[in-house]
Amino acid sequence: MGGICPTATGCASVLAANATRFERARAAALLLAACALLQGRDAEALADGYYDLTWAGGGRIAFQPDSQNASADSTLNKIIVTPSGSLLLTGGASNATTGGYWWLGELTPGGGFAGSFGLGCGGTATECQFGFACAQHDDGDIDAMLQADGKTLFVGYYYLSRTNATATAFDTSVTGGTGQVADPIVYNDHGGYVDARTAVPASAGKLYVAGAGTYDPVDGQPDQSFGVVRLNADLSIDKTFNAIGPNSDGVTFAGGVYINIGVTAGGAEAAFVRSNGHLLLIGRAIDGLLSSVRSCVGDHATMCRAWPSRICPSGHRAKDLSLDNRVRCQVALERRCSSIRHGSWQAGC
Repeated sequence: MGGICPTATGCASVLAANATRFERARAAALLLAACALLQGRDAEALADGYYDLTWAGGGRIAFQPDSQNASADSTLNKIIVTPSGSLLLTGGASNATTGGYWWLGELTPGGGFAGSFGLGCGGTATECQFGFACAQHDDGDIDAMLQADGKTLFVGYYYLSRTNATATAFDTSVTGGTGQVADPIVYNDHGGYVDARTAVPASAGKLYVAGAGTYDPVDGQPDQSFGVVRLNADLSIDKTFNAIGPNSDGVTFAGGVYINIGVTAGGAEAAFVRSNGHLLLIGRAIDGLLSSVRSCVGDHATMCRAWPSRICPSGHRAKDLSLDNRVRCQVALERRCSSIRHGSWQAGC
């Protein structure tokens, strides 16, 4: 990146000669921020586009968040400003001997790692360091939320996890005592579930978790649409939320809502609580799932369309499984089908 964007002056030089000083400065700030992100750095820039050299000893930092694996591939996914002005950093990582896992760190307002944060007080910690068996399981970081009590909640691919406020251990107040609960979360008596993608605080210490929702794995509804569950403070499902039914389909809900947006697949990716308490969901909608899939995955494409005839990885037909196993199978198939939609799964070609 040095040859492309070495300095603010160098960045500004790519603009037209007749650009105003303000236009050059604004473009320089944007280009420098892009350079910093591509180089894996956090950076602080002044309004005129130059690094604030008083921050972190030079305006930017580069670091490896996994202190136990210097070769880990890591990404910075979210920066949260804490009430004290510190920066909570969260992201995902992986290495040659593990699946995906999340990490977190805290920077002081001056840009140094907080000495009271993380295992060994080094300012960072990872899911693996808390006892999660990274070598046998895969998780990762989709979203993270800082709770009012200072604890960090992670939305992973297969678990919701919460640490204590100083990130030295899992939060044992989570139901089950391990600091983690399984994702997806079932919210009706027909196996309907939410495959979590984001979380936001609700009242009384509770929280909303939103993502891709399924109504009934064996009915004719879209495989995935928008779904929301409400969890108690210990991350157990709040069964007083949307406790209705049975409806005309014979489905009883307790703890969650399925929102049919009328497309083949989709899911909520972000959620916001409005001042009136209403929940605003933003997400994706996909129709015509397999329009770009190569013909060599035709058999699997069929599996992604008609759920009752789908075959689970165990070899059983989905509708012949118990409720819990049916949900697990549905999630596995949807994730596999999601890979097909993006043209990356070529097994059997």
